[in-house]
Amino acid sequence: MTTPNAPDRIIGSQDEAARARREQAEGSLRRISGQVTVLENFEQRLNRQIHDAQAAGRDDYVRELLQRRISVRSQLEEMHRRQQHARDEVGRLG
Repeated sequence: MTTPNAPDRIIGSQDEAARARREQAEGSLRRISGQVTVLENFEQRLNRQIHDAQAAGRDDYVRELLQRRISVRSQLEEMHRRQQHARDEVGRLG
């Protein structure tokens, strides 16, 4: 008995499927690494702005920037977890 709309045979080899999964995992890792870089650069910029605002005595702006940095750090932690998961996946796929 066959399933409707299912192909009678699988097109491509297991090697091709494994290679495609690895390429997909590598692409995911590249995207995540790029996002981590963007967030790290933004955090550095915030740190400079915080320092400048403190030097200028702008306490209200410092508080706002600190809140932004907390948010960025939270996002960075999540992205680092995703990045490690993606690295593990790439390693698992060999």
